[in-house]
Amino acid sequence: MLKRINNNRKEIILVLIVLIISGLAHGYNMFNFPYYESDEGTYLSQAWSLISLGKLAPYTYWYDHAPAGWIFTAIWILVTKGVFTFGFSINSARVFMLLIHLASTFLTILIAKKLTKHIYPGVIAALIFSFSPLGVYFQRRLLLDNIMIFWILMSYYLILGPARKLSHYIASAIFLGIAILSKENAVFFIPGLIYTVFRTASVVNKRFAIAGWVIVFASIVSMYLLFAYLKSELFRMAHCWEGTYPMSA
Repeated sequence: MLKRINNNRKEIILVLIVLIISGLAHGYNMFNFPYYESDEGTYLSQAWSLISLGKLAPYTYWYDHAPAGWIFTAIWILVTKGVFTFGFSINSARVFMLLIHLASTFLTILIAKKLTKHIYPGVIAALIFSFSPLGVYFQRRLLLDNIMIFWILMSYYLILGPARKLSHYIASAIFLGIAILSKENAVFFIPGLIYTVFRTASVVNKRFAIAGWVIVFASIVSMYLLFAYLKSELFRMAHCWEGTYPMSA
């Protein structure tokens, strides 16, 4: 382990510098910019409700989004011992988003290095990811999309590179399922991920890798539908998505 660290010392130092720069760019003045968005308060209140009331929302949950995003936020609140640890409640959520951003930046570096075999494309990709005006504006906020992107990157990272095992594909599928349950937009990444599985899986286990990957992530996502079905709200959930009528109390 120490030998490997010594051999990659320059790369490790470079990655740490990029993460520090990224952290400063997103951490500086993050409690004042951008303005507090109503969605941030909504997701934070749902996380609080999960801890305090044992419910997915402080109001009647009507399946506007899958709940994994604010479940992770609730875990963060438990770990940091409350929503007011960093002052105003949403500030705590923004610190959580800062950590999510740093983890996503690190994964961006690793993915680019796997694809190019060099560290510098990863550094460039991470800096673009960190200094994008849209990134600075939206990635500071408690938004489900930011949590979703982290899990998508985790899923993609595991299926890249040679000598992938079935366990890598299964773990990737699990992370994709979590991403979809964090924000439904993650379904648009499925074609690209399936193609990557097809290209990276060995001839011996290609069919098993693809079939296992699809079955596992579909099974995880189906838990959301099963939850609604067991509460006799599956078909009313569909109407809510269409905007026909809200869930009854």
